[in-house]
Amino acid sequence: MNRQHKTHDFFNYALRGLGFIAVGSLLAAPSFAATPTAYLENAQVFATGKKIQAFRVPTTDVDGKVKYYNLTIDLNVLNDGTIDTVAADINAVLSPTVSSLKFISGNYSDGSGTACTVATSTLQGGRMEVSLSCKRGSSYYIQAGAVSGLIAGHPFELDLKAAGIDKIPGYGNYAWGKIATAYNNGYSWWDCMGTNDIISARQVGNTIAISGYDTGNTLKCGVVLTKK
Repeated sequence: MNRQHKTHDFFNYALRGLGFIAVGSLLAAPSFAATPTAYLENAQVFATGKKIQAFRVPTTDVDGKVKYYNLTIDLNVLNDGTIDTVAADINAVLSPTVSSLKFISGNYSDGSGTACTVATSTLQGGRMEVSLSCKRGSSYYIQAGAVSGLIAGHPFELDLKAAGIDKIPGYGNYAWGKIATAYNNGYSWWDCMGTNDIISARQVGNTIAISGYDTGNTLKCGVVLTKK
């Protein structure tokens, strides 16, 4: 071993004797606190009049931990029409956990000659959207869509509240939506349903239960579709 290596080893040995770690270890990357921030671009944001609502806004603290908040901002408009940049009513509460309800896309059947197609997508905030299209024969069909999660922040929040869906115990276990189009022939399972009626959907194994509620919170009819 040459003199340079001996000197280097002696230097590291002396440092350890004084309670220091080896020089190479001193080069390890230090740990820095994260900067607390929010990510509104990943939330569901709605704005009406003077009110701005954002649901499931992700935030991170100094340790990098993530929390979700529901945020409401009520703007104050002054007599001259300008927006008060000093005073605004801001309310933030922890967002409830979004339902873990899942749907399986694919082709389904009602067992009586109706063919259905189910498509799914995940919305910002974690809600799952399911789109349903069924056809019987050449001209009779129904198209509908539903979204999982609680009514607060739901895309159909106003319609669901007006129908009293929030009064149904356990409503969060179902996805809720509306019928976009319905053409009836008197022999289809959706004959009791019409355009803009409220529906619920729930996946159980390879089946999807669809229920029609008209414009209220009383079940009118329904069907169970089985995946092919």
